[in-house]
Amino acid sequence: MNLYLPLPLWLSLATGLLSLVVLAWAAASAPWRKLMAVDVRQHLWYGGILVLGIGWSTLYVDVRGILHLHPLLITAATLIFGFRLALCQAALASTVVLFATGVELSTVGFSFAVATLAPAVSTALLWRVITRSGVQNVFLFTLGIGFAGGLLSALVSGGLTLLLLYLAQVPYFDTVWQHSPVFFLLMFPEGFLNGMIVSAMAIMAPQLVKTYDDEFYLK
Repeated sequence: MNLYLPLPLWLSLATGLLSLVVLAWAAASAPWRKLMAVDVRQHLWYGGILVLGIGWSTLYVDVRGILHLHPLLITAATLIFGFRLALCQAALASTVVLFATGVELSTVGFSFAVATLAPAVSTALLWRVITRSGVQNVFLFTLGIGFAGGLLSALVSGGLTLLLLYLAQVPYFDTVWQHSPVFFLLMFPEGFLNGMIVSAMAIMAPQLVKTYDDEFYLK
């Protein structure tokens, strides 16, 4: 999600500070050595930055010039690279969007919080719950986390966006609320895309999916 109208100062500062702190922690503690140790994983991570940046800049639904709703794909990124590397990847992709479009600079932190951080957290929590269940079924990973995680990420992102805009009492909230069904219409495509990517990676290159244990699910 990219917002094109200004936010109240308190919301802009709060979400910006939260995003900055979490991103700084992710960048400082991310397993960069493990990423750099495998060339294919590096190329996949760098390629993901371009895919996300270009996709977020061009594939979107415009809501009256207020915001652009686009495929998040954060669930797939989180499952493939892990929570911290996915955040860093999305942050770099956001810079592509920043330079490619006329995004309001003061809303960058807000967009990162609702469209990257929140979906990544929801996916990580869902992965932890399903993993701890101990069920050895590969479809539980691909569909239970990949597809359902994508659905959940879109719901969390859309719901949090509406909640924060409502609390901030922005003058354009009514317009966004009138178009809020779009958030729900995007849930299935989000789930399908993430589920497809995660399933393909788990089948074709399971060693590159950080959160997938091939021996556990298929032994």
